[in-house]
Amino acid sequence: MDGVGQERRRRRAPGDGGVLLRRGGKGLVTEQLRAVSLVALFALLVPVALSGQDVGLPVGTRAPIVTVEDLDGKPVDLGRYIGRRPVLLEFWATWCPLCKALEPSMREAHAQYGGTVQFVAIGV
Repeated sequence: MDGVGQERRRRRAPGDGGVLLRRGGKGLVTEQLRAVSLVALFALLVPVALSGQDVGLPVGTRAPIVTVEDLDGKPVDLGRYIGRRPVLLEFWATWCPLCKALEPSMREAHAQYGGTVQFVAIGV
């Protein structure tokens, strides 16, 4: 019991989350740890999500000249396509379900724009 005039000096009850768990199993440390964990997770994921938007070259930037190998292992200079007409480079693989799903659209685009756009498919 408190002494005379000390009723306002009491500390929180041990069962108020400071030492013991509150009703429902929540404690002060658990709540703080959860809040700090959420902030840390958010701080780690935001830069990763934003960096995914930095794909490609800015408009007007000249693409670097790259040499790749064809199916026979011979070098192919992709620089020979630069400067003549627009080029669409399509990277695809036979095992890729998205590539197979896009194939009809790519064929349609080639049929419609093949005279003005150079289509180059690169198998990976």
